[in-house]
Amino acid sequence: YVRLAVLSSLGEGAGEALRLLAADAAFLESKEGRDMLASLAAQIGRQQRPADIAETMTALAALAKADSPALPTIVQRLAAKTGTPLAEQVAKATGGKAETLMKSLLATAAKRAADEATPLKARIAAVEQLRLSTFADQQTLLESLLAPAVAPDSQMTALATAASFDAPQVANLLLGKFAILSPRLKGQATDEI
Repeated sequence: YVRLAVLSSLGEGAGEALRLLAADAAFLESKEGRDMLASLAAQIGRQQRPADIAETMTALAALAKADSPALPTIVQRLAAKTGTPLAEQVAKATGGKAETLMKSLLATAAKRAADEATPLKARIAAVEQLRLSTFADQQTLLESLLAPAVAPDSQMTALATAASFDAPQVANLLLGKFAILSPRLKGQATDEI
């Protein structure tokens, strides 16, 4: 409850809080500390307030310099899509480490999403992470996840992930797969188009 109270009171100043907490080595080593930083990073990524972004970039630069194990979590939770101004700022602040981390994260997510042996919950989480990539990089995988043999929950997540991209090819993909989608997925695809 304390973490929720702190996060809800940080409508402004989340970046400063992240920077100050990330500078505390003992805080970084605790599970609660890492969870709090992850939540702050997610909030900052969603809000994208310039002052919070600036503070976060300062923290990321220090964490990258120290090669902190907290860096990947914060970078991932910022949820900066590839090619966006936020992703470019993060890459610059970390000296390219964040870009390397994201490439590795996305490669792992793509592998897990494609692996039918991966438990469904983990597979869905992996598909959701693909939103941080580009449609061009994930188009083939997302198309394969819309096949009738794929679990319906995975199909729904793949469809939502595809629709999260701002690319004209998404409509082509959805229209091309429309005939083989279940009635429920057809409704979702229609809403997305």
